[in-house]
Amino acid sequence: MLIDRDEIISATEMVKNYANCREKAKTNSKMIIFKNNKPDLALVDIDEFEKMMKRIKSLENLVLENEEKSKNNNDTGVAEHKVE
Repeated sequence: MLIDRDEIISATEMVKNYANCREKAKTNSKMIIFKNNKPDLALVDIDEFEKMMKRIKSLENLVLENEEKSKNNNDTGVAEHKVE
């Protein structure tokens, strides 16, 4: 995971200075909150979050469609051939 330095904030700083952290998340679209020097949480702008959720839903639907097509193609175990 690549994280820019300006997207990192400590949990302590988050607690002490929420308004500044919130503003940084709005500006950068996300902030990664570290606890004990490790990534712990993500603070994400709501517009960015909604975009991510739409993309996830679209990908899930695509996977389900592909699984259904694959299942339908493999139901008989026999390849279909058109004979003229």
